[in-house]
Amino acid sequence: MIGRFHKTNGNNGNFGFLDGQWKRLRGKVRRKLNQIGVPDIIIDIVLENLWPISFEISKWIVYHVEDTGIDCSSNFCWTPQAKIDYLKTAEILIKNEALDIKKRFKLACFYCLDSEVRSLWEQMGLSEKRSFFVRGNLKKSNQNPIVLYWTYFIQEVPIDYWGSKAMNHTQLFKYAVENGYLSATKFFLGKLKVSLRNRMISNCFCIHLHKLYNPKYIVKDHLTIACFLICQLPSNYQGMTHFNRLSLIFRYFLEWPIQKQFMTVVNRLRHYLRERTFGELLEGIFEKDIGGFKDHDYKELFMEFWHQIPEKYKIYVRTESRVGYKIFMKFVKEHFGFVFEENSFAIKAKFRAIVFQQEISENVTYFEKENVDFFKFLVRERVTTKSSIDRFSYRPFMNFPFQEYGTQFFNLPLGELMYLIDGILEIV
Repeated sequence: MIGRFHKTNGNNGNFGFLDGQWKRLRGKVRRKLNQIGVPDIIIDIVLENLWPISFEISKWIVYHVEDTGIDCSSNFCWTPQAKIDYLKTAEILIKNEALDIKKRFKLACFYCLDSEVRSLWEQMGLSEKRSFFVRGNLKKSNQNPIVLYWTYFIQEVPIDYWGSKAMNHTQLFKYAVENGYLSATKFFLGKLKVSLRNRMISNCFCIHLHKLYNPKYIVKDHLTIACFLICQLPSNYQGMTHFNRLSLIFRYFLEWPIQKQFMTVVNRLRHYLRERTFGELLEGIFEKDIGGFKDHDYKELFMEFWHQIPEKYKIYVRTESRVGYKIFMKFVKEHFGFVFEENSFAIKAKFRAIVFQQEISENVTYFEKENVDFFKFLVRERVTTKSSIDRFSYRPFMNFPFQEYGTQFFNLPLGELMYLIDGILEIV
């Protein structure tokens, strides 16, 4: 049912799943389970476990539909960790003769399966083969560069004939990294001269792995690729001194289903962490929560991580950087944006009563209790401070990506927010 649902709801990437598809799927599953008399407590458990599995399927479809036209599979191979095994699933699909042979050929190309590529090429008719290349003019071909590479490679076309800028191994390696093709990344890295590999890997982190820094956009294998590339570098390689490898490794432990190991890894390596790394990890955890990921309790993880941070690094987050400010203001704008509005007296009064525990929050439908509690946590722990808010709110500043989040954080009416902060801190 999950696969059919995603197939009929189109290819909207992670944004589609996080922002809309999951709500519709959740409602459909709840209705079906209610119809057969499943208790609500069991339904909640089912939905809690359904989200990460459904998200896995959504990612797989997004990964493959644009490149191959294969938008659903009933033959997923799963790992013991409840992750789709992409390579084994691809091998099964390639052998499925019920699927269009051209789609299977593309799939074999993307996974760089040499023997399967050759076998399928031999099975295709001349008209099918011609859809993959335009002899003598690569610019006229609309095929993906990886597919085009294999099409020419198996025909033993001389490399000079391909066009050096478009089809050499260096360009294809960069293309594979930037577009999240793990198998192709490994394949083309192996084709590079050994003397070039370290420099190419280093360049990738500066130029071609920018999607790593927007967690909500990570659809393909960018994070796995990054960790793979780090492991290929010598431990004493100096070309990555500008890049915090540990931060990226920790980010890997924010991916389902290994979030439970995140704090264990942090505690074992905490002596190697810098204050900036702590700030980046706080932002990473927060972005998972505010981005709509339901595969872990990221608010709880955020609070646990905060309590483990050395006090001197908390000071950095609160006052010496914009980290705490961004986290706090984005959370308030997302869940309690009415505090910045002029004509919202009634809902502000209701919110004040809940924050100051003058009303039982469980009976109020406007606000989720966990969001109210997290708001109070951010204030009490001074993840940001009033001085930080004053410092950053009333003037734009460089390198603050407010446009990415669709909102501005300066020139906001802050009176109600400051009143709430004072009340929580028992200043007034």
